[in-house]
Amino acid sequence: MKRVLALDPGITTGYAVLSFDGEILDVGELQPNEVKALKSYVGNSNLEVVIEFTPVPTMSKMNLKLRDVVAKLRLMFPQHHEIKPGQWKQTPVYRHNVPNEWHGKLLSYHMRDAVRIAVYYLTFIRSSG
Repeated sequence: MKRVLALDPGITTGYAVLSFDGEILDVGELQPNEVKALKSYVGNSNLEVVIEFTPVPTMSKMNLKLRDVVAKLRLMFPQHHEIKPGQWKQTPVYRHNVPNEWHGKLLSYHMRDAVRIAVYYLTFIRSSG
């Protein structure tokens, strides 16, 4: 089954795996030192990866951590697609209804945004490419 892994890096990294028909298959949130947990997805030929990235404006401690997390994700998934927040947040996907809970797990802001990033990818990038 073809799937998309969407990553929303920040203070924590939200991730979501959706089937190409939009069904949520996995969702979670990782601390910066936990992104290695995504290695189980590396090399999967049925998986397309999209990473949201905001250019780091200053070299504050938080922004340096964000830059390091994104660098790790880029190395793990060299064949990824990259989008900026302004790309998907300017579309109706930003208001896409994402459940507050999935399989008994409360979804954080980053997790819900990862779902929306996957929906954006499936709707606007994959369908046009």
